[in-house]
Amino acid sequence: MRTISIVLLLLCGSVPTLFAKDKNPFMEFDTKDSTTRSSGTIYPMHPKGAVGLFHTYSALKQDPSPKTFGVGFMGNYYLLKEFPVAGAITERFEGGFFVNYTPIEYLELFGAVGVVSTNNEPPANPLLRQIPNFDFGAKLTLPVMSQLYAGLVYHGEFRNNVSNITNSTSALNHEILAVATYDMTSSIPVRVHLNAGYRVDNNVRVAQTGADARVTNVTRAYSDNAILVSLGAEYVLDWASFSLEYSLDSISGQGFSGSPQRVSLGGRFYPTKDRDFGFTVGSDIGTSSADATTAGVYKEANYSFYLGINYLFGSSSPKEEGFSTSSDQVFDSPKKQSNQTSTKSGRTGTIIGYVTDIETGSPVEGARIQTCKEGVILMTTASGSFQSPELPEGPCAITVEHPSFKAYQDQVNVTAGVNSPFDFGLLQSQSVQGAVATPAPVQQAPAQTGVRIVARDQNGEPIAAQIYFANDMSRVPLMLPDTGQNTFQLAPGPYELFAKYKNQESYTRYILLKEGEEMYVEFTFSGEPKKVTISKDKKSIEISEKIQFEIGKAMLTFNSQKIVEEIASVMLRHKEIELVEIAGHTDNVGDATYNLKLSQERADAVKAELTKLGIDEARLRSVGYGEDFPIADNETEEGKYQNRRVEFRILKRKD
Repeated sequence: MRTISIVLLLLCGSVPTLFAKDKNPFMEFDTKDSTTRSSGTIYPMHPKGAVGLFHTYSALKQDPSPKTFGVGFMGNYYLLKEFPVAGAITERFEGGFFVNYTPIEYLELFGAVGVVSTNNEPPANPLLRQIPNFDFGAKLTLPVMSQLYAGLVYHGEFRNNVSNITNSTSALNHEILAVATYDMTSSIPVRVHLNAGYRVDNNVRVAQTGADARVTNVTRAYSDNAILVSLGAEYVLDWASFSLEYSLDSISGQGFSGSPQRVSLGGRFYPTKDRDFGFTVGSDIGTSSADATTAGVYKEANYSFYLGINYLFGSSSPKEEGFSTSSDQVFDSPKKQSNQTSTKSGRTGTIIGYVTDIETGSPVEGARIQTCKEGVILMTTASGSFQSPELPEGPCAITVEHPSFKAYQDQVNVTAGVNSPFDFGLLQSQSVQGAVATPAPVQQAPAQTGVRIVARDQNGEPIAAQIYFANDMSRVPLMLPDTGQNTFQLAPGPYELFAKYKNQESYTRYILLKEGEEMYVEFTFSGEPKKVTISKDKKSIEISEKIQFEIGKAMLTFNSQKIVEEIASVMLRHKEIELVEIAGHTDNVGDATYNLKLSQERADAVKAELTKLGIDEARLRSVGYGEDFPIADNETEEGKYQNRRVEFRILKRKD
């Protein structure tokens, strides 16, 4: 017993050091930094590697990701006194390393390799060993309804022979179970799990028929196949989960009292802020009172202890699902994405504002406003005003539609506890504008509007630049003379203009020419090299300066707004780029879930700014990856600075 305990402690002491990567896993834990993370995302591990309790499988699983897998160690110490005769003691240590992997949304794979060793007094069988044993299995689960999940588990066991038992051979056992979980963590921190299934048991090949009761118990050699039933409950906190379960292996012909059954208590603790590292303690309390002299009867231990650790590598959020840089990848439509709420903090606010005609300034009545809250549609009043219901705190995508106007999409940052003011201006659709001219009996030349264009170098001196139409590159460019300015007559309407001078290009300017009004547009060249270019392999838009945000916020700094303008210019000129992913990344300072949320909000903010600059939302996809994909060492300030970034990946283009 003493030797086994020392081995167990050494194993459990060394593995945290290995997994923690030279960090102290019991670092100071600030619960205030972690309140943004839902405790419902913590999933305890079954000794065989699956998500679950000690004897009960959960119908939940880790989030799917090709880069996420869990590993761990679980040891079990078992003591049975006064069995099979007075004064006899049986000790058993069972330990194993397990792995857990969820490759796709509904499938979990798990496995373990372990060893069983005993120490018996008096020494009728002084030492029994099974090395190695293997467990393997898969779990398929589906959401049935709100908070209820159900599925099937297959668990296979390979149990090795015992050398000092005559004719002992290996055995392969099979378990099939129906599993269900009722997850209430969205309202109260409780989950309930129920398992029911059947076990095909061949362990008699290991123990051999006629073995004494001690060998039968140590090798778990059931006298027949068994019906398996278990019921468990969890109480889940941000830093720990506690469990209580009852399990029964009903063996044919043994009756209720002669079948293995136990009550199990357990706790899982998560000392690090990211919750990826956890350790487990637990105990089985035997309830079976079978007659030890009856051949083939399995008797539960007086008590049994569990001690284990686990670590989740590469944990990710559901936003990472389906990540691909393939040019033919299909993604959800922007409207579908915009309907997804962006926060789970539980804090809410509202939006109030007006919808007006951008040309006349008059209110627009009956405009249809769709917010980020699923199923909520607002209509503007006669004065063009509206007020939203309570919306989740954070970025909220808004779509404004009216039959007489072009649809408009924008993003509003909802502040908790206040009414966030936001006004929307709509541009009349071409079909409506053209409808007025339909009765005209005579074909008239389109009205012209004057636009005065000026170009200057970095010293303010006039330059002979060329003005290009980014929305129609087939048009002949407008030429400025050496005076650096000229007035041109253009038809009223929207234009996307940029200037070229020698090897430099300006930002693209989005203008709306109105009939009877003269427009003034100025382009200034800085003399600096371009900050935004398309990579040589055409797989990304590269920026020479980082996009910066206000500290702890998703608000662009003034200089970064200029960079985003240049990105918009590139996309307006390169219509062959059909889809760009805006990827937000952070360093590892603070809570991982907060970092994930902040990276998503910042990516959304860049997307909203590009949309305002005239980029079709269908060409943009914003994703926050938090701290999961560093490009430098987070242990240094320079590395953290490099990891705080926004990247632009070209996912789809026409060649």
